[in-house]
Amino acid sequence: PNYNSFVATFCNNALNGIDISVHDPSASVNLVYIDDVISAYLSAYKNIVQQIVGHSRYGVATNRPLSLKTLVFEFEQVLGVKVNVNWGKRPYRNREVMVPWLGSQKLLNWEARVQLDEGLIRSFG
Repeated sequence: PNYNSFVATFCNNALNGIDISVHDPSASVNLVYIDDVISAYLSAYKNIVQQIVGHSRYGVATNRPLSLKTLVFEFEQVLGVKVNVNWGKRPYRNREVMVPWLGSQKLLNWEARVQLDEGLIRSFG
């Protein structure tokens, strides 16, 4: 937490009642549960071994980005904790990403299956 992982920092602070400072509540994130990430790697491996595709670059995303405000709401609803967020307190940083990039090639034979609420329950419930 508090180094370079948004997810680890957000979850640590939310679960421990530590304030979270955010620039813009409409900024988006695209969260993929770890089981889905592993499934994507296995699917890519299988595609290469079975010569369905050659070596290529793919993005692993849910194609369901959500705003930070929605993430906080879901976290509070699913886990029953109050997340202390200071909206607008953190200044915008040069080149800060506000919307996830979704322009990558779709990985064949794969899609994210774990929804946000299920992932939260599996991780913290």
